[in-house]
Amino acid sequence: MIHLYHCVSARSFRPLWMLQELQQPCQLHMLPFPPRVLARDFLTENPLGTVPLLVHGEVRMTESSAM
Repeated sequence: MIHLYHCVSARSFRPLWMLQELQQPCQLHMLPFPPRVLARDFLTENPLGTVPLLVHGEVRMTESSAM
């Protein structure tokens, strides 16, 4: 299962839109913006505290244009 960490009105909308267009099931994790300040526990997933974060098995990506 793909996990996407997302904030409203952030660049994480790009991979969310792509997953929806491909009708790819995913687990969506909504975070407050900015997550590095308002969701400190997210830093265990992504030490930079940035979104998007896409996790699929061993693959972890943080650049929306690469996704």
